[in-house]
Amino acid sequence: MPPRLANGYLDPYGLTIVELRTSVFRLCTDQFSAGYSVVICKRHVVEPTELPPDEQSGFWADVVTAGRAVQSAFGVDKMNYLMLGNDQPHLHCHLVPRRHGDPGAGRPWLPAQPQFVPAEVLADRAARIRARV
Repeated sequence: MPPRLANGYLDPYGLTIVELRTSVFRLCTDQFSAGYSVVICKRHVVEPTELPPDEQSGFWADVVTAGRAVQSAFGVDKMNYLMLGNDQPHLHCHLVPRRHGDPGAGRPWLPAQPQFVPAEVLADRAARIRARV
């Protein structure tokens, strides 16, 4: 079992914020944008179309809940929701908080250099989000 940190499980990729209805909501260790997180479907599927209708709606509701919590916790101007999967063929949605004038504007969504923060900062950010879920 991964180490426990501030009410969540920390591994090299992130810290669990909370389990939602159909997914696990995790704060990424790469915090190139404060609050960058991912919602990962509990059921192993590659595409949302592989889920039964009730789980499809549950997954999207989880994504909206998570996005709202991040937006509220960090006062961001725009949330980007990215459905990728070329490297990890498992249903998940990246939540990328954006701010007007941030250095990523007009560039690819993920900077070349990760920006890791101390575990205490990660735990604090997760707690801020968790309080809003």
